[in-house]
Amino acid sequence: MKSNENQPVIIGVGELCQHLPENLESAMSLVDLLEHAVVQACEDTGSANTLIPAIDTIAMVRTFADSIPRYSTPCGEVKNYPRAVARRIGADPTHAVYSVAGGSTPQNLVSEYAEKISAGEVEVVLLMGGEALATTKAAKKAQISLDWNDNTGGQLEDRGLGLDGMVDHRQKDNGMNSAPLMYGLLENARRHALGMSREEYAQEMAHLFSRFSEVAAKHESAMFPRAYSAEELLDPSDGNRMVADPYPKHLVAKDGVNQAAAVVLTSLEKAEALGISPEKMVYPVTGSNTCEHRLIERPQLDRSEAMRLAYQSALEAAGISVGAVSYMDIYSCFPIAVFSACDALGLSFDDVRGLTLTGGLPFFGGPGNSYAMHSVVNVVKRLRVEESGYALVGANSGILSKHSVGIYSRKPTRKGWRACDDFALQTKINQVALPQVDDCPGGKAVIETYSVAFKRGVPQSAHIIGRTEAGRRFLGMTDPSDQATLSAMLDEDPIGKSIYVTDIGSGNRFTIEKQRTLT
Repeated sequence: MKSNENQPVIIGVGELCQHLPENLESAMSLVDLLEHAVVQACEDTGSANTLIPAIDTIAMVRTFADSIPRYSTPCGEVKNYPRAVARRIGADPTHAVYSVAGGSTPQNLVSEYAEKISAGEVEVVLLMGGEALATTKAAKKAQISLDWNDNTGGQLEDRGLGLDGMVDHRQKDNGMNSAPLMYGLLENARRHALGMSREEYAQEMAHLFSRFSEVAAKHESAMFPRAYSAEELLDPSDGNRMVADPYPKHLVAKDGVNQAAAVVLTSLEKAEALGISPEKMVYPVTGSNTCEHRLIERPQLDRSEAMRLAYQSALEAAGISVGAVSYMDIYSCFPIAVFSACDALGLSFDDVRGLTLTGGLPFFGGPGNSYAMHSVVNVVKRLRVEESGYALVGANSGILSKHSVGIYSRKPTRKGWRACDDFALQTKINQVALPQVDDCPGGKAVIETYSVAFKRGVPQSAHIIGRTEAGRRFLGMTDPSDQATLSAMLDEDPIGKSIYVTDIGSGNRFTIEKQRTLT
């Protein structure tokens, strides 16, 4: 039986942001950023000297450079991030982990190691994540060579990419190769389901993210600390060009950041043995993890049932309602990520408690897969000033593909850590009937949802999820020569409009004019 002494507790947190210096050669490498965040987290415990030798596990969130080929760094290779940082701070953990990719990973790691601490499998865990993409991109543009190589070796559990189910060959064959484009498909589906015009929905997105920007403007670790009005977020001037319908640049996550965050997790018994003050302690209560169906197979495109179940199960396991949650940080790569979470929680997006403590990925910054580590850091900081209360972290990976939710408490709970039954949740999701898919559609069809890809503000191609006359789903895009269809997609809301689709062997092409159908 688990003892209350094994109740997991967060005892130290740290985060930082480095804006680009004039001299790029003086910029911190990612290992530098991680080291600073980790030292800050260890010192935050008040017992760094006794804590660091006690760290038995160190786990790092996978970098973008090791997740997506186009982010490969020109600044050198780090062989083993966890042990490179451990070596710098004088730690020698038994186990080092390099996680899978995805924005849900930080919260997932907290849940995983809270469970292991509760089971007595590990004692002191250091979690960290970060990116130095702002410096990397600037150095590449300036053709400056930076030597960030680190050959630190040793044991490492590399968990790989973990991208199964998030992107498939259909999406690639139909030009769906960017997050803004694919999130735009879901955003437009939600707008249509609500019966809103494009103008009305744009105002709703801008109103939501205007409030987020106000939080980021006051945050000392924000990469882009500026408050925007709703009008400014939609204004096409000031470099705010369209990226993908319905998103101008100000409404999308920005990964050009230099940020890092770290969290120290242990058991209540070990925390007391290390002499940690109760004022430092915040308790993970529960965590849930779910995975949504592939994009083309989702029963509903305007919402995520997997997300709803993740939030619902976490609250139920914690034994509270959403009304008991005092603070939240909801993953905010695009407006629909926040709107979907609000729908899942039964909240208004202008809930007085606020939905972010950082300011969100477009304004605070989106450090690759590790943004939610900052969510955890900020939840802990906020709860520490309270005598009681709960906080919630919601994170997602892919295209609303994987969901991780965590509940945190200022005080220890009577039942300790209560893990959600993720297997039962996933079984429930997997048992739902899915729409049939047609990989080789032809003839007349209907647009179910859409987005348009832009390059430097100029529309390039339109992309759809459609339904054949038989009701089967397919993906498609416009042919580069078909400017008439591309223009028509922008002129008026195309959802529900009739089109013609042709299978070209490696993807599908659609048009509004039958005579233009490719053969």
